[in-house]
Amino acid sequence: INAGFKDDEYLLIENRQPVGFDSLISVGGFAIYLVDEKAPWQERRGFPSQPGWPSNSNHYKIALLQADGAYDLEQGRNTGDSGDLWHAQSSRSVLGPGSNGTKVDAIVYPNTDSYSGGVILSTGI
Repeated sequence: INAGFKDDEYLLIENRQPVGFDSLISVGGFAIYLVDEKAPWQERRGFPSQPGWPSNSNHYKIALLQADGAYDLEQGRNTGDSGDLWHAQSSRSVLGPGSNGTKVDAIVYPNTDSYSGGVILSTGI
């Protein structure tokens, strides 16, 4: 999904189910990634509570928008857990714009906003 994003930035949605390669995941669901083709590979961990984020431009080239909003992958706490996929039992049931014109400290994460180049822009998705 690239509507509303800057060039080379988009959402990628993947259906993951506990079969075959993913047979060890506890529950299936949707993995929703924010892809920024201009970002350096997976070298720069960035997350909302990180000092200087987003103006420091730290974020993964391919970032999983974790349904639990914990940013465990970016903070090095684990390599994925049952709260990452979006499904009927997810702790969050809605993924959409983070700001809707509200103050920066009221932005909801994860969200569908663009943050390429260190600037948060609502995509309207």
